[in-house]
Amino acid sequence: CAPGQTTLQGSRDIKDCVCEAGTVAAIANSTGNLRTTNGSIDAGIEATKCLNCSAGLLCENDVALQLKGFWAVWGESSDFLSVFQCRDALQCPGGAVGACATGREGRACGSCITGFAAQFDGTCAKCGGQSLWPIIVMLLVVV
Repeated sequence: CAPGQTTLQGSRDIKDCVCEAGTVAAIANSTGNLRTTNGSIDAGIEATKCLNCSAGLLCENDVALQLKGFWAVWGESSDFLSVFQCRDALQCPGGAVGACATGREGRACGSCITGFAAQFDGTCAKCGGQSLWPIIVMLLVVV
């Protein structure tokens, strides 16, 4: 295995090499750019390098996952993951890179999808005509 990599006990193939805990695999393509992967790496085709896991990520077995309260995007400012802390941890539940709470999108899951409205639990729910009823009733009572 390459430096910084390990295998499970009893492995005999270079394809079984994975990055140590706290790091994530990156592959160098022919131009020398690094890309992180979320799966096994064929070390016979491309050189493998293990990069330190950024704050807000959990990196194990060559997979990077978002921690709750963080959002990540591939290669926005570099060839690795850019990680952002979310305004509200409920908006970013963690999990796969780029994942947001239901109905949310955008950088750090800060926006509701068009046609959705923010909820108290961090999600966004589809707008419906019923949500206007309390406002209409209040206006009628005031008049």
